Amino acid sequence: MRKALIVGIDYYKNINHLSGCVTDALSVQTSLERNFDDSKNFGVRLIVSRNEQEIVRRRDLRSAISELFQGKPDIALFILLGMDISMKQEVTFVQGIVKLATMV
Repeated sequence: MRKALIVGIDYYKNINHLSGCVTDALSVQTSLERNFDDSKNFGVRLIVSRNEQEIVRRRDLRSAISELFQGKPDIALFILLGMDISMKQEVTFVQGIVKLATMV
């Protein structure tokens, strides 16, 4: 079993918005879901935030990451598109996610 969680975040509630991250996430999803012969490759879960109606909440992301590693997949791939490395709070958040992923 090959599983992927792809997160694309353009909209942030309290900081400047980004552009292109959701588009990139959709492209990665398309690339991973099917092989060149159209056979299934990865089971992909996509989470995006384009506007204030699609905010990615920390608890929801943590839950999705936990689900990614359930069932002992052959490959579990986590891709986060949308973090500006200059944002210390976001870096800390991602470090926490990586720690959570290694504990599962």
